[in-house]
Amino acid sequence: MTSGFRQIASLDMTMKVYDMTGFDFTRRAVLKAGVGSGLAILAGGLPAFAAQGSLPDYYPADYQKIIDGSKEENRLFIYSNISAKSWAGVQRRFNELYPWIRVEILELSGYDLMERHLAEAGTGAPTCDLISTTIVEKWIEYVEKDVILPYKSPEEQFYPAWSKPANGLYTIAIDPLLMIYNKLLLKEDLRPKGLGDLALLVKENPDLFKGRIAVIGADTNPSSYVGHKGVTDLHGEEAWEWFRTFGPSTKSERQAGTVVDKVLSGEYLVSYFQTSGVPWQAAKDPAKAQVLGWDFIHDGQPLVIRAAAVPKAAKNVNSAKLWLDVTLSFQGQVGLVEGGRTPLRSDVKKSDVNGDYTLTSIVEEVGEKNVIMPSYDAAQFKTYDDYIAKWREAFARK
Repeated sequence: MTSGFRQIASLDMTMKVYDMTGFDFTRRAVLKAGVGSGLAILAGGLPAFAAQGSLPDYYPADYQKIIDGSKEENRLFIYSNISAKSWAGVQRRFNELYPWIRVEILELSGYDLMERHLAEAGTGAPTCDLISTTIVEKWIEYVEKDVILPYKSPEEQFYPAWSKPANGLYTIAIDPLLMIYNKLLLKEDLRPKGLGDLALLVKENPDLFKGRIAVIGADTNPSSYVGHKGVTDLHGEEAWEWFRTFGPSTKSERQAGTVVDKVLSGEYLVSYFQTSGVPWQAAKDPAKAQVLGWDFIHDGQPLVIRAAAVPKAAKNVNSAKLWLDVTLSFQGQVGLVEGGRTPLRSDVKKSDVNGDYTLTSIVEEVGEKNVIMPSYDAAQFKTYDDYIAKWREAFARK
């Protein structure tokens, strides 16, 4: 991969590699370790929410071997860059089917968890059983290094070919990158519908927007890079002119939660390319919904990949396969919506998720020609260094 993305990793990395040999993973020890560390326990021993149901008829006849094998494991350890709360809907379904499996989720940033896993696997130290993150560049590296356990999920028939780039690697959801704004400070005619619209508003109201636009920097965040590049690939030089117009009025941030808080407080009027989970969850709070508004980016809507795989170094392989299959199932995809994620599965409709969005309904609303579909193509990273140099110039970054 490119040197530029290795620089991103060094900028964001706070990872420490721990020797887990002999580590006490009893329930008491993990709960204690989880305080303030991002480690969450989802106890599989909790009462099931419903009686265990039979498997779908399209599951293979020997699938019971995976279920029986999981009973010899009794544990599942996940590295994820989304929180245990975001997994709650999937966990509920998982508990219904496999209540004997204790699930532990360690929440880390995407680079941290993948580098941590590679370090652990490389030294033979205990590591995770399943990885879920958005870092496409690292997933490409995982495929190249043959790190992923081959696995054909019985649910894969419901997913498009692009979302399954390698045997065992599955796109479990997508996140649209949104435009968000402060509704109290921006009257309706000043709320941008897209990046071209934002450029026009800044040109007409330079003093209003100066220093009050936020973005997660393309030079520090791979999803933002992919979003910016997707827009310039779609619109060419016109998009670069948009960036040169509002770029100098834009401040870079690193965390979506920080941006949402600052839009709510009025420090920022608007932000673009915000991953949907945090603003959508905030908008469900009636008080915050009075202030926070959002929209799709109608002249170039990027979508961010959320993927998952079982690594070859996993110990509890059967339990990990079960979790992956539940996540990819109809019920699992519906459950992901509770945590602000967007279902990719083709048969999940907007009516199935209480009016929340799915990939299909986003395409319908924005228009297929305006949706920048995600990709695992390594070519999108080959010009990273040159692209970022041009981006920094457009945004008046040193």
